[in-house]
Amino acid sequence: MKKLSTLVAAALTTFALYRVASAADLTNVTWISANLATLTSADKTDLLKFLNAQWPGSFSPTDIGQFKWADLQGSGQLYLVMTLAGPCAHSVGIDSRNSAGKLVLVQNIEGWADLNTAIRDLNGDGKDELIVQKPLVEYNCASIVTWPAVYRLENGKYVEASKEFPSYYDDEALPAINSEIERLEAKGETPNQVGVFSLIVVRDKILRVLGRDPHGWTQPGISVDEQRQPGSPAVRNRYFQGYRRTRTGGKCG
Repeated sequence: MKKLSTLVAAALTTFALYRVASAADLTNVTWISANLATLTSADKTDLLKFLNAQWPGSFSPTDIGQFKWADLQGSGQLYLVMTLAGPCAHSVGIDSRNSAGKLVLVQNIEGWADLNTAIRDLNGDGKDELIVQKPLVEYNCASIVTWPAVYRLENGKYVEASKEFPSYYDDEALPAINSEIERLEAKGETPNQVGVFSLIVVRDKILRVLGRDPHGWTQPGISVDEQRQPGSPAVRNRYFQGYRRTRTGGKCG
């Protein structure tokens, strides 16, 4: 029994030391590629301790979704990328550490992202682009339609440059959207229902950004306020009529 108690005590001590070391490692380690494994071993509790030590009271557990350290510029310096959430708002935050170890906010980008797939070098220049789901239309903060915008680095900051990445849309985004439209239509959904309607809106937005559809999402006769409320059946029907007109030489039917 004494031996078992000793083993249990040793295990608890080891666990406690591991937790302390994990937080200490996150605080003291330099943000460079050689230390990526150490940084990646930290969990959200460690991250919150670190962030709130730097910026007291700034973050709660529900504020942060995903987080990831990434060599965005291909220079060996790591940046902390986080998805942040608030009431009716989402953003992608990018932070760095200066030579004194202080946390520096580099940029916040409105929208949300899946960090497992959003940080990618799309053009092969050694620098990562960000694919951010940007709000396109919304209805009472509940029904939100987004489109995938591509951001690239320019002078250390990310700028929206979607039209410069047609291959991403042609090879990935548009085929996925078209496939989902076909799947829903095969189930009997029509373009003035929410599912297909939302996908058509996103597809039109992408085509307009790429310069392939002059009508795009901004349909004549639909106000900006209405464009932000796709949950309204009346707005969906009005958009649908405009959508049909652009594809039938100005005639409905």
